[in-house]
Amino acid sequence: MKKLKKIEATPHVISATMMMAYSEDELDSEREKLQNADVVPPILNDDNVKIEDIIYRGDLKKKIH
Repeated sequence: MKKLKKIEATPHVISATMMMAYSEDELDSEREKLQNADVVPPILNDDNVKIEDIIYRGDLKKKIH
């Protein structure tokens, strides 16, 4: 809470509140899920799916250097 008070003391800042919090157990659980997840989505390994039926919703702008 001390940090929020410091933020609120900043000129032109009216209010500051914490929007999200986590516990170490929750964070560890989510990290484990990510580490155990398949890197390649199952649809990309399915020979019955036509390539034109796969919809890409990513962002390549940040990936291309």
